[in-house]
Amino acid sequence: MKQDRLSLISFFIYSLVFVFIVWIGKPAYYSKEDAFILYLLGGGFGSPTSVLLHYNHIMSPLINVVLKTFFDVFEGVNWYTFALFLMHYIAGAAILSVLLERTRRREVMWVFFAIQVIFQGWLMVHIGFTSVAIILTIAGIALLVGGRNRVYAFIFLVAASLFRLHVMIPLFGIALPYLFFKDKIFNRGNLAFLFLLIVSIFAMGLVQKWWYSSNIPGWSDEESYRQLIYGLYNKSGTTSFRRGDFQNELDLVRMGLPADSAYISRVKLLELNRAIEQEVQNRRKGWSEWFWINNRLYFVTALMLVLLFCLKNGNRLLVVMISALLMVFGCWLLAVHAKLPEYLPVACLFVFTLLTIIHLELRIDFWFVNYVIIIATSILMLWGAVRLYKLGIRNNIRAEEFCRNYSIYKKYPEHLFINTMGTFRLESVPVWSDPREYPLPNYLDSDHFLMNLHWRILQRFGLNSFSDVPGSDKVLFWGRPKEALSEYFSKVNGGKKTGPLNSKDSTINIFSIHFVNKAEH
Repeated sequence: MKQDRLSLISFFIYSLVFVFIVWIGKPAYYSKEDAFILYLLGGGFGSPTSVLLHYNHIMSPLINVVLKTFFDVFEGVNWYTFALFLMHYIAGAAILSVLLERTRRREVMWVFFAIQVIFQGWLMVHIGFTSVAIILTIAGIALLVGGRNRVYAFIFLVAASLFRLHVMIPLFGIALPYLFFKDKIFNRGNLAFLFLLIVSIFAMGLVQKWWYSSNIPGWSDEESYRQLIYGLYNKSGTTSFRRGDFQNELDLVRMGLPADSAYISRVKLLELNRAIEQEVQNRRKGWSEWFWINNRLYFVTALMLVLLFCLKNGNRLLVVMISALLMVFGCWLLAVHAKLPEYLPVACLFVFTLLTIIHLELRIDFWFVNYVIIIATSILMLWGAVRLYKLGIRNNIRAEEFCRNYSIYKKYPEHLFINTMGTFRLESVPVWSDPREYPLPNYLDSDHFLMNLHWRILQRFGLNSFSDVPGSDKVLFWGRPKEALSEYFSKVNGGKKTGPLNSKDSTINIFSIHFVNKAEH
């Protein structure tokens, strides 16, 4: 009876903390891709709702079919956001159930709530398919390490792969020692499980590729081109790199305008990727300072809790040490040779701390130490809550900015808006709003170009291609004027000159561009 009471109280507190995080953190979409997915699923771009999101290894059509159906049948609700938070709640509850089965100590439950505020709180405030894939992966791994039903673990991990596959890899790398070595005994059962999981995830990936290839003409070529563009986006040296021969092409990519695949060709993109990679290897400076400052809360929390649980567990520390080394090596490898996304240190420290707590036992049983544990974790929890509050203020400001920008967009219903430099923050759309509350039928973003969704919109404004834009007085660019645009339009139109980049409104970053006639010239 006492154990059941502790479980009920724990789940009740977990639910309250979950609501508190949503209330104080004012969640916003983590990436523009999240908002783009929302608008495609919910028909926010003026087209019918769609399950064809084009992205590979992200948001499987198996999920999209369900969400699209809900958007069609029950209008006025943001089912994408609802699904993301539902997955977060279920995954967090699964993690709590593992800890409750492993121990009934109140101190450990309090540690869990600190982890919920600090680590899961960050993921919830930066809501999106990435954070959901992370929390589902961590829940699945926790179920495995905790010795719970492998069927549930399998469901969580396959579900994670349907949201986003690649984020699972580093988390599994950290978890390998916990999965395969327990009390110095190799776990063959988990090896067979992992094999079955990989086969199932691979099959789900094939289903997604087949679905898109069958329903989107030229999807395979589109995807390979998109990955070349993403290669430039993901290199930290891209913003400062200078390349004389393909500088204009690179500038257009930086502006978020990969609009002309003939001009920004695959050959040029391959050459740019190679050149930038060489340059970036020589500029890996300063990232470490940013890394430690931005993630100090998560490092302090992980260090304190891991040390606490390691006390009097000397015979089981080898697994913890191997996992820590794998985590450090993996993050270093990504930081030096690729890109270390903002979410990855948080996710890695989250799974490392949680698995250490599950793997070890809290063997300190002095009353004053128990109070020290509660006080210390309470301080960390307060620190995490303050950070969530600050993130909430930022997210609220960005949501208000989106609403202001949208009101400006509505002033020009006969114009086409092309977003540059990401200055029209689509990802700041209010997360609980149905996308049809803020429809954007006359709007083009970089993802429109990368998915070949721009043709129909351009033709509606009498344009056959992006290069024809200066010949229309119905096109506006959102962002700061850049000479790279004038250079591009001149090159692709036989040296034809364009006039100055005219600001449409001095109070906002909107401008137009037009060809110069003989009188003006």
